[in-house]
Amino acid sequence: MGSVDIDTPLIVPTSPSLGALATALLPRSERGGRKVAWVQEGGGMRGSFGSGVQAAFEDAGIPTDAFDGLWGSSAAAFNFMYWVSGLANLGTRVYAEELPDPREPAFFKFRGAWDLFRRLMRGQPVMNLLAVADAMEHRKPIRKDRVRNHPYPIWFPITEARSLETRIFDARTLSPEMLLPTLCAASSVPVLADAFELNRSQWLDGACGAPLMVAQAMEAGFTDLVVTLTLPPDEAPAWYETKVLMFLAERRGISPKVGAVVQSGRAARVRAMAVLKDPPPGVRITVIAPPSGPVGSLETNRARIERSIAMGREAGMRAVVAARQQIGGLA
Repeated sequence: MGSVDIDTPLIVPTSPSLGALATALLPRSERGGRKVAWVQEGGGMRGSFGSGVQAAFEDAGIPTDAFDGLWGSSAAAFNFMYWVSGLANLGTRVYAEELPDPREPAFFKFRGAWDLFRRLMRGQPVMNLLAVADAMEHRKPIRKDRVRNHPYPIWFPITEARSLETRIFDARTLSPEMLLPTLCAASSVPVLADAFELNRSQWLDGACGAPLMVAQAMEAGFTDLVVTLTLPPDEAPAWYETKVLMFLAERRGISPKVGAVVQSGRAARVRAMAVLKDPPPGVRITVIAPPSGPVGSLETNRARIERSIAMGREAGMRAVVAARQQIGGLA
């Protein structure tokens, strides 16, 4: 059996050996050939928790190249753009200031629960991913040069709307002009947002098929995984969301089969959670998760979003302190 630290938000070591985050804090010459991945879960506005964790890591002085690979689905892929840019704290402000802003281009296309319901029943989108790209390009700009020149892969999934096949891209391979549009396409939640058109094809949220890329990271040879969840370890996305998605898909001109893809993705998340609780031999995992669901995926209340970010900051900082204590205890 491997070793796992669970942070809810305190890390509880279950092994005297170094945890995955502690390994990431060591110089590569002292890691014994171990490869460290940072796997981050998305989930719309729940990604604000992950952005808070990133800000805590930045405040703690963890370098942006401490991890040998980054794996982020949907909102987490956007988060990683700020991490590799060295602008993690700025990234938190996108959630708190830009996304809830009703001014055009607005991310949320509804005003209140009734308007949300009305738009869905009429087959209208309730999210505009181009607003995210606009914020990341102009008001809270990322460093595209640092993304392209990052020394280690930045993987994110994207789902082709026609075939419903999920593919995984390395953000470094995208041109500066295509980076943000492709990330938007990879975050276009079915039904809630329009399928995103790129290169004469339409694309959907990659989290449909790969919401938590634990298996992909291990298959790529990573031995240590730092995993940031945006739900508590014992919680999962509501079961009825898939049923609603299948019901509304036809109204949005999307194949009802997308529901089966989402169900498959959620089954993959269940398997990933089982791995987090009982890692394979030799695999070390550090889990950083909120103690309770901080916000919903369509949260618009700024105070609750700020609280989610603060929870992420606290969890991230406690994780760093615990990892440094592990290193000091074995020195």
